[in-house]
Amino acid sequence: MGIRLYNKMPTGMKQLDSFRDFRRKLKLFLLDDPFYSLNEFFLIYIYLKRITESISNNTSKTRRK
Repeated sequence: MGIRLYNKMPTGMKQLDSFRDFRRKLKLFLLDDPFYSLNEFFLIYIYLKRITESISNNTSKTRRK
């Protein structure tokens, strides 16, 4: 389960250089956005991913014109 959670974390958190920074950012992330269950975490992740993909697709379509 830990690997699944890690893979779903924001990219910026996974690219931190030190474990200390990672641990601090993870704690702040979990305190700012507490999840009541893993199921809720994954549902929110999927929802946010769809929104960002939609925005990204709309932006790239606008740039092509």
